[in-house]
Amino acid sequence: MRQIPWIDRRILSTDSVRYAEEATRYGLATPFMRPATLSSDTATALDTFVHALQKCEDLDGVQYDLVVVTEPTSPLREPGDIEATVTALLESDADSAVTVSQVDTKTHPDKVLRIESGRLRFYTEQEDCDDTPGPTAPLFQKRVVLCIQAGDVA
Repeated sequence: MRQIPWIDRRILSTDSVRYAEEATRYGLATPFMRPATLSSDTATALDTFVHALQKCEDLDGVQYDLVVVTEPTSPLREPGDIEATVTALLESDADSAVTVSQVDTKTHPDKVLRIESGRLRFYTEQEDCDDTPGPTAPLFQKRVVLCIQAGDVA
């Protein structure tokens, strides 16, 4: 993220003082601590994201136009992939864009996405779910980076 100069604010949403201290070593701000309700096993990534966006906008006194979300479960992102995703978003009429990468065919179909007409769909929305490994199987995808036009988040 430090390699992308046009990103104005880099933060970590966490409930851990230890992670907050570690984030500082890598140039990430932790301007607030995430509440326990958003740190449970039942908390959603969307709720956590909305909380972080609202806190940052309140603290900074601005409304962000675009937000790049990177999750710790996908640590090996390339700056070029993030930039290409943002460019694709800005050049389209979409509200969000994601990067995806191929996953092993042993991954459970309920957790993967497929590309259909330029849009991501859950793989299991197909009527006939064929998870046969090999070259005849559909390409499995997983989310790596998510970019959202911030005005579209409620």
